[in-house]
Amino acid sequence: MTPEAVHAFFSSARNVKRFTTHCDYRLLQSLNESFSEALDAKKAAHEKSERQRIEREEKRCELLALITGEGFSPEELIGGKALPGRARRTMKYSYSDNGKIRQWSGVGKTPRTIRDALNNGTPLESFLIEKQEFSNDNR
Repeated sequence: MTPEAVHAFFSSARNVKRFTTHCDYRLLQSLNESFSEALDAKKAAHEKSERQRIEREEKRCELLALITGEGFSPEELIGGKALPGRARRTMKYSYSDNGKIRQWSGVGKTPRTIRDALNNGTPLESFLIEKQEFSNDNR
């Protein structure tokens, strides 16, 4: 039974009353103890993560105050530039698709135009781009 199904069942006072009337007192007492222990552990973990979040936020505010107090802006310290992303692959093959010149890096799914030509006996080397023509423009 999923937690959502248990919650849906026990969120109804009628269902809780029906459940408790059909259970033995000792079983209910045992369930209560088990839930209390689990709830205490969950509460402790939640309080610990909340304390860590608050401490981290306080430290961030302290650092920000120190930075601005020294006359710097946060953007100035990181250079005001976005972090570099992944470099694009170098295009190795060029082909014509409906009159439009396209390029392919040679990685991933083979474009239909090249695949059809390869199936008809055209060598892959015939699509190679000359060294000086290499470009990162994919379209």
